[in-house]
Amino acid sequence: MSAYEQEPLLVDTFSDDSPPGRVGDAPGGVRRHITDVERVISIDNQALRIAPLLRPGWGRAGVAYGPFRRQNGLAFAVLMLNGHNTAQAGKLMTHFLRRGFEWLAGPSPSWRALPRRTLAWLRYGDKRATWRRLRWWWHLHRAELPDMRDNLALGWFAEANPADPHQRGAGFVMHAADHENGELQAQVSGRRLPLIHSVQNIPLAYVVVLRQRGAAFYVSSLPGARGSGEWPLFRPLAIDAASDDETLYAGVHQSVLGEIGFRLDTRIHEARVQHLPELVTWYGTAHAADLLTGSGPLNGDSPHSADSPAAIWFTGDAASTRTSHGLRLDGELFALLEPGYESGLVHMLLRAGTDASGSAGIVWRARSESDHWRLIFDRAGALLLRIEQDTVHTVAIDDSARLLPGHTHAVQVLDDGRVLRCSLDGRLLFGGGVVDTYLAAETGVGLCAAGAADLTCRDFEAHPRQVRLPLDFQQVPWLKVGKRIGVADDFDGPASDLAGRVPRMGDVPWQRSLGTGVFALDGAGRVNVRATPEKPNPGRTLYTVAWKHPDFVDMQVTIHPPGDARGQGQRGRAGLVLWQDAGHYLVLNTWLDDGFAGASISTFFNLTGFEDLYDAIWSNVGGRVTWGRPYTLRLVSDGWRYLVFLDGEPVLYRALRDVYPRVDRLRINRVGLAANWEWGDDTGSSFEQFIARSEW
Repeated sequence: MSAYEQEPLLVDTFSDDSPPGRVGDAPGGVRRHITDVERVISIDNQALRIAPLLRPGWGRAGVAYGPFRRQNGLAFAVLMLNGHNTAQAGKLMTHFLRRGFEWLAGPSPSWRALPRRTLAWLRYGDKRATWRRLRWWWHLHRAELPDMRDNLALGWFAEANPADPHQRGAGFVMHAADHENGELQAQVSGRRLPLIHSVQNIPLAYVVVLRQRGAAFYVSSLPGARGSGEWPLFRPLAIDAASDDETLYAGVHQSVLGEIGFRLDTRIHEARVQHLPELVTWYGTAHAADLLTGSGPLNGDSPHSADSPAAIWFTGDAASTRTSHGLRLDGELFALLEPGYESGLVHMLLRAGTDASGSAGIVWRARSESDHWRLIFDRAGALLLRIEQDTVHTVAIDDSARLLPGHTHAVQVLDDGRVLRCSLDGRLLFGGGVVDTYLAAETGVGLCAAGAADLTCRDFEAHPRQVRLPLDFQQVPWLKVGKRIGVADDFDGPASDLAGRVPRMGDVPWQRSLGTGVFALDGAGRVNVRATPEKPNPGRTLYTVAWKHPDFVDMQVTIHPPGDARGQGQRGRAGLVLWQDAGHYLVLNTWLDDGFAGASISTFFNLTGFEDLYDAIWSNVGGRVTWGRPYTLRLVSDGWRYLVFLDGEPVLYRALRDVYPRVDRLRINRVGLAANWEWGDDTGSSFEQFIARSEW
């Protein structure tokens, strides 16, 4: 059996359906340590489900495996969909009674809707779910809630059910980032280091690989996802050189789910613990690395380690000398390794002696000594420098990031070719990521020093921007792409109501399938929602066209939000719709409003005979959608699952059974355009270039 084929220590694909509060060990004898204080954990449809807690907090909901002994190359890998990456403990935002009215009144709230909606709930509503939801709302309305913005922790922990997973171990943390959705962090040097900002609500595969001391962190997701590797490749995100617990549990722990009373369940599709012989070396997936120990000068030297990647240091200075404690820097140094590919993660340890002077740091994106980037440190702070044809540009300064005498510091650069995130001892520098693409395709990486004395560096490692990990996941993130255009419309033609128009490609006319609002051609290649801030669109309005492929569609449209600036009272609620019939459809819309710093992409479901507004699923997209700027919204669905793209970036995914465990497949009989009610109506969005593609 090859190293790649080595059997994992455990694989859990959650094939054993279990009701809430009854989840036990996995088939095959895999021990699950389940923490389920409120009976919110269940298994259905090949995934573990964690529902929202009434009382948020760590130590109340989670699953763990183990214990395991620390060893190089021992990996914990999880493929999952967090319920909501910006989940946080918070009040309802509205009075309990008003929330009850909004819930019962539905998508076009009025007192007239109450009798019909009440009857629908009596016939089709989930009574158990409703009772729990009301209890949850009452608790949110009445209780004093903790200030909790970390909603998910996963990785290696010293306990099966840690009371605070931030204290010990090596793990990822998802932190609520409000209008930017989520921020992925990792435990590095005893701190929480921000790694990816604006993480969207899509499946992510997380991997934490243990080392003799510390761990390496990796993540993968769908192509185009912000900050992640593109499945099946993984992006190296961080190196921790500090954690040292010998006995560890691999686990996923939830502290809070949902937000302001919306229910969004977490789904874990696969968890595995596997020893990876390919990563037992001290440098793991690095393509350039050197312990920097030994003896002799660095100039023209190979890494002094039998298990280091083959490389030669190129430097014009032989003064810096290897020692048993690392490379002792002396005077000036500029040294490069050439791995042949761009480096996305560079890490080393830098120690300042009691008489340290001068500066030292990391070089990357290097074309030559005349063109490269530097992150350097001294007793005064940190500098981020861009060197262009021997001209030094100071990009950022952080005078709080100082080298401390007698202290060993962990220095890291994370670079995806666009955003640079520099850190010292697990603390993000320069106030956040720095956006700059200069020399993004250059591959040289190495060390530098100026006037250095009594400074020592060691354990230098540089990893590619993406790597292939030897993990054979049984589950994979869902993605399909349409290939053949079935319906297309450029909306060219005289001004008129969209209803009755035959698309440019397609032989059946548009119709208004729901609502009383009007979508009309403007005579210049767009369809306008006929509305203004003074007279908004009257509730949910859907225009659809017949679709001949009920099991799949890949459709998109370009949307122009109403107005051109914040403060004009304009509201964007435009989007797309998948339609089976008047009782079964899915609405996708943008939420753009003066009352929120960013925007969101939302989906609402009318699938069970009773539409519950608070089952809506959404993702906050920050400034990706704003006034005065068109955007392209794309929706892909096979009737079981759907995936939303915003300007090519995947931002929202769900399987319908993630929301309703027993719902039937949605037959996509019609597709089209939507103006939705989402706590306000659309005030005049416009559409152009509608395209719907089939799978074949």
